[in-house]
Amino acid sequence: MSRDNADGDQSTVEHVISLPEAAMKEQAVPAAGHGDDASRELNVALRKVSIVLLPMMFFCGTFAYIDKGNLSFAAVKLNADLGLSPVDYGLGSGLFYLGFAVGILPSTFMSMRYGARWWLGFITIAWGIISSCHALISNKTSFCVLRLFLGLAESAGSSAGGHVLAQFYPKSKRAIPFTVVIVSSMVSGIFAAPLAAGLMSLHGRGGLSGWQWLFIIEGVPSVILGISMMIWLPSEPLTAWMLTPHQREMLHQTVHETPEEAEAARQPLCLKQLLPLLWDAAKRPAIWFFVAVAFLWTLSFMSLYQWLPVLINNMLSGTALSGSTSSGMSAAAAKGAASSQQTREAILLSGIPPICGSVAMLVVAWHSDRVNEKNWHVAIPYVISGIVLTLFTPFYKISFAGGFAVLVISLTLSNCSQGVYSSRVVGGYDLPALPRWRARHGACYKHKAAMQSSRPISVHSLHVACVAVSDGCA
Repeated sequence: MSRDNADGDQSTVEHVISLPEAAMKEQAVPAAGHGDDASRELNVALRKVSIVLLPMMFFCGTFAYIDKGNLSFAAVKLNADLGLSPVDYGLGSGLFYLGFAVGILPSTFMSMRYGARWWLGFITIAWGIISSCHALISNKTSFCVLRLFLGLAESAGSSAGGHVLAQFYPKSKRAIPFTVVIVSSMVSGIFAAPLAAGLMSLHGRGGLSGWQWLFIIEGVPSVILGISMMIWLPSEPLTAWMLTPHQREMLHQTVHETPEEAEAARQPLCLKQLLPLLWDAAKRPAIWFFVAVAFLWTLSFMSLYQWLPVLINNMLSGTALSGSTSSGMSAAAAKGAASSQQTREAILLSGIPPICGSVAMLVVAWHSDRVNEKNWHVAIPYVISGIVLTLFTPFYKISFAGGFAVLVISLTLSNCSQGVYSSRVVGGYDLPALPRWRARHGACYKHKAAMQSSRPISVHSLHVACVAVSDGCA
C-alpha cells in the first residue's frame, strides 16, 4: 500500500471518527441552552406559586399560634372571673393537646386524600369559629370542651401545611418555604403579647370582659383566611390556577422526580395505605428517641410557657413562691382597679422571652449551618437552660428583676435550638428506599409509587402526634 493511500485511509478514518464527536459538540449547545430555559421556566413557575402560597402558609401558622396561645394571656382574668383553679386550668390546657394528638393523623390523611384547598380551608374556618366561641365559656365544662375541639381543629394545620409545600417545591428548593412557616410562629410570638394587652384593655365594652374581646377578635382573621384558602389555595401543581398548563405539568414532574412517582401521584391516597405507612414509621427507633427528647423539653419548658403570664402576675404580686393562684392574685385583689394594670404588665412582660428566643433561634441555626453540626447545637443550650432554670428561686428571692432574668435566659436557651432540632428530626429518620417497601407490600396496593412522597408526611405526623401527647401530659 502506498503512503498516499495510507494517508488517505487514515484521514478518512479520522474524518469518520470525528463525525460523532462533532455531532455531540453541536448537540451539546442546544442541550445546555434547553436546560437553562427549563431552569428559568421552573423558577418563573415557583415565583408565581410563592406569591400565592407563602403568604397563606405564613398567616396560617401565625393565626394558629395566636388562637392556640391566647389562652395564656386570657388566663389571668378568665380564671379569676370563672373561679377556675390551677387544676382546672391545667386540665383544659392539656385537653387541647389531647385533641391535637388524636386529630393530626386523620386530618393529615384527609388533606392528602381530598386536597389542602378544601380541607385546610375548612379546618382554618373551624378553628377560628371555635376560638371566638371561647368568649362563651361560663364554667369548667365548657372550658374543657372548647379546648378539646380547638385542638382537634388545629391538628390539620401543621402537617397539611407541610404536605402542600412538599407538593409544590422540589427538594432542592424547600428551605425557604419551610422557613417561612417556622418564622410565622416566631413573629406571632413577638406581637401576640402586646396585641393581647391591647384587646384586654377593652374590658367592660359592650358588657364583655377583656378576655372575651380577646377571643372574639382574634378568631375572626382565621375565618377570613379559611375562606380565602377555599378560593385561591391550590392543592397541587396540576390544579394551580396561576400556572400555564405547561408549567403545571413541568412542576409536577420536577417535584416527583421520576415518571413513575409523578404518574402515581395523580391518584388520591387510599385509606388502606395509611396504616402500613404509620406502622413503618412506628418501627423506627429514631422517632421514639426524638419523641423522648421532645417530651422532656415539653415537660420542662412548654408547660412553663402555658403558665408564663400567670407566673409573672404572681411574681408581681409577690406570691410566686407562696399563695400562688391561677389568676396571679388574690380574689380581693382581682377585683381592684390596680389589677387591670398589673395584668397588662404581666402580658407585656411575657412577650419578652419569645422575642429573645426568636433572635437566638436565627443565630443558632445560622451557626449550625455554617459549621455543619447539629447535635451539640441542640444539647448544649438544653443543658444550660435547665441549669439556669434551677436558679429561679434564689434569684427571685433577691428581686423580681433577678427572677425574671432567669426566666428570660432559660426560655431563650430552650427555644434557640428548636429550628436545629426540627431539621435534625427530619434528617434522622433514614427512610428506606421505595423498592424495599414495595417488596413487603407491593402485592397489596395499587398506587405503590405514591407512597414514596406520602411516607415522610406520615412519619412527621406520627412524631407531632406523640409530641402533642407530651404537651397534654405537661
